[in-house]
Amino acid sequence: MILGIVVVGGGSLAHALWQDWHNQEFDSMLQRDLDQLGGARLSGHVQCLDSDDGCIPTLYNMRIVQGTGFLYDCYLLSPDLDNATEQRYRDRFWEGISISPPSVFVVSSNECSKDDGLYKYAKLDRWPLLNSYLRTNYHLYAERIPPHLVNWGSSPSRPLGYRIYVRNSLSAMAPPRKESYARSTRPKAN
Repeated sequence: MILGIVVVGGGSLAHALWQDWHNQEFDSMLQRDLDQLGGARLSGHVQCLDSDDGCIPTLYNMRIVQGTGFLYDCYLLSPDLDNATEQRYRDRFWEGISISPPSVFVVSSNECSKDDGLYKYAKLDRWPLLNSYLRTNYHLYAERIPPHLVNWGSSPSRPLGYRIYVRNSLSAMAPPRKESYARSTRPKAN
C-alpha cells in the first residue's frame, strides 16, 4: 500500500512539476489585450471562436461573459460534422450575432480535429459567410503567439495563438437576417 502511494504520488508530483508557467502566456497576453479594449466593459460584447482551452478560460478568469453563449467553435467550423448538425449550430450562432453583433471577436488558432499547429486560422474558411462578415465589418487588432513551447503532457508543443478582430464602428452592419443567411449557404434545388 505504501509502495502504491509513493509510486502514484511520485508520478503525480513529477507531472505537476513538468507543467510550467509558460502554459499561462496565452492567458496573460489575451487578458492584456482585452483590458486595453475595455476589460470588464466587454462583457456581453465579445465572442470567442475557440475550442475550450484558450479564450474561454481567459474570459472566465476576467469575469467576462460572451455575447452569444456559444462556447465551442468546433460545432460551427469542424470539417467532421454532418451538414444538418452544422447548419443547426450555425443558424443559432448567426441569430445570436444578429441580435447583438459583438464588438470583439477572438479567434484561436485551434483547428479542432485537423490542427497542424501552423497558425493558419483556416477554420474561418469553412464558413465563408462568417469569414466575409468579419472581413467586411471588423479589422484585425492583434495577432499573437506566445513565445515559448508549452508542456501539455509528455512533450513540449506549440502554444495556441490568437487573433483579435474589433468591429469597425458601433454602427457596423449587423449580419443578414437568418432567412438571407439560409438562402446564401444552402445549395439550390435543381
